[in-house]
Amino acid sequence: MRKTSIYVATAIVTTIIFASCASNGLPRYDERPYNKPMTLVKAAGEDYVISDYESFALYIDPLFVDTTDLGTINIQGGFGRLYRTKKATYLSIDYFQPKDKWFYFFNSGDRLIDEATGDEYWIRKAENIPMDTCCFVQGAKNRYIRFVLVFPPLPKKVKEVKYFSPSAPSRDTFTGLATREGPFEVEKMRKKRTPGSSVKPRIIE
Repeated sequence: MRKTSIYVATAIVTTIIFASCASNGLPRYDERPYNKPMTLVKAAGEDYVISDYESFALYIDPLFVDTTDLGTINIQGGFGRLYRTKKATYLSIDYFQPKDKWFYFFNSGDRLIDEATGDEYWIRKAENIPMDTCCFVQGAKNRYIRFVLVFPPLPKKVKEVKYFSPSAPSRDTFTGLATREGPFEVEKMRKKRTPGSSVKPRIIE
């Protein structure tokens, strides 16, 4: 009788877990987003200053993204999507580049903030591009390009987050003002995939 009770209890717990997963159509963890290195054409000048375009690093061959695969939320001037893994939280941001050459800036003080507790998850890195300096990307006029930011893993209990970016040096086309966005529902930030679909975005050449 005792074994039967254990089996029944196990079955109930299993059913609850599967029902929970099915309710939002998402697995507990995601695969990390696809990314690839850009090609560095010119390194930043030793005398880099934000007021001097000529001192900016220059990259080509960014990761192009099709409009059907853009992130699900508006964040940091682009379209964002969150990926939960055991070892890290990834945030991909897709930007529309209006000109052939455009500069981007990623702040090492950026963080995700748990709306319920105020706990902060600071950015670890922006993949394939330096932080705290402006960098040009060339060859992407009227295209969407993707950057991937890496944060510490978010506990399952985190349901909503805000995105905070502290102030930074400014120039004529970049205010450098601190921004706070959200709160965003974590599960809505994650990509919903159908069985057999790929995390890797379509590459548009």
